[in-house]
Amino acid sequence: MPPSTIFRYQEFTLRSLQSLELQTIYFGSPKNFNDPYDCASSIIIEDSSLDEKIKAAKLYLPEIGFSEKDLEKLFSLPDERLNEILSESVQNGVEYIRNNILSERGITCFSECNEDLLMWSHYGGQYSGFCMEFDTRYAPFDTVKRVRYEKDMPRATVDDLFFKERQAQVFEDLVCTKSSSWAYEKEWRALHEIAGTVIPYKPEALKSIYFGPNIAPVNIGIILSILKERNPSVVFYYGNLNKVKFRVEFMPFEPTSMS
Repeated sequence: MPPSTIFRYQEFTLRSLQSLELQTIYFGSPKNFNDPYDCASSIIIEDSSLDEKIKAAKLYLPEIGFSEKDLEKLFSLPDERLNEILSESVQNGVEYIRNNILSERGITCFSECNEDLLMWSHYGGQYSGFCMEFDTRYAPFDTVKRVRYEKDMPRATVDDLFFKERQAQVFEDLVCTKSSSWAYEKEWRALHEIAGTVIPYKPEALKSIYFGPNIAPVNIGIILSILKERNPSVVFYYGNLNKVKFRVEFMPFEPTSMS
């Protein structure tokens, strides 16, 4: 179950302003992600016997057009050769799922937190951007999935790859598993079948805007102007660097331009 709210860090760019004005979320291709393993890692296939592979193949192959004659010919092969073919099919299945994610699926990323220093540096324009807080009761934020941080790549069984009802979990494992090095992000992801898709959200889904400590006052004014009519209930916070501890502190403020 997702947290009640999630955060999206933004640089101050034309695209982020357009999304703010149009009230939309963009689902981008994972090809552009900054982690080379992100959505491109492999799946470790757990060891399985030839009998297990044959059992799975007998149930799955007819679903993709194999006739009884095709199956009879396949299973008449020597065990060693049959095992090679079925093992290759498993690896092809992994590659198909991975390539499908990279070439076709859209992903957008959020975080549980809005105060992380690295997040502001990496995704918030080096503290000169802003962070949006969304209510997960509204679409598309109500479908977000938690990212798991692991030392090893995800694992799957032969059955997981051969059966369509289990392939969805394999897909989710690939999309939502990252190296433990990224655990500080506390990430949640929303998924879409088509990369490049833009999804609108209801005005009430946007709860707050947090401005980075280094954002220019004129840029704050631009954002306030955009939201004046579209999201009158949004709460605004201005960030300051703490003088004693390594953290960003936010204080709410009432924008006079919206009064």
